[in-house]
Amino acid sequence: MDTKPSKKTSLEVLAGALVTVLIWVAAENGLKIPEYIGAAVVTLTVGALAYFVPAKSGKYVKPDDTPVAADYEPKH
Repeated sequence: MDTKPSKKTSLEVLAGALVTVLIWVAAENGLKIPEYIGAAVVTLTVGALAYFVPAKSGKYVKPDDTPVAADYEPKH
């Protein structure tokens, strides 16, 4: 199967990893962050991105009225 994640999905994964690393760096520099607070920050960051970043395609995206050529074949 030839599938790849959407840009939205990639953004969420990278943001979660980045926030995790930032929390680790802060903890290594003396900031005391409980594990459950770090996990909550990561979860809220990814959840906010999932909610506010619009999807470009998929089940919940309404098709637009852009004309499509009769010989068009999707590449995904």
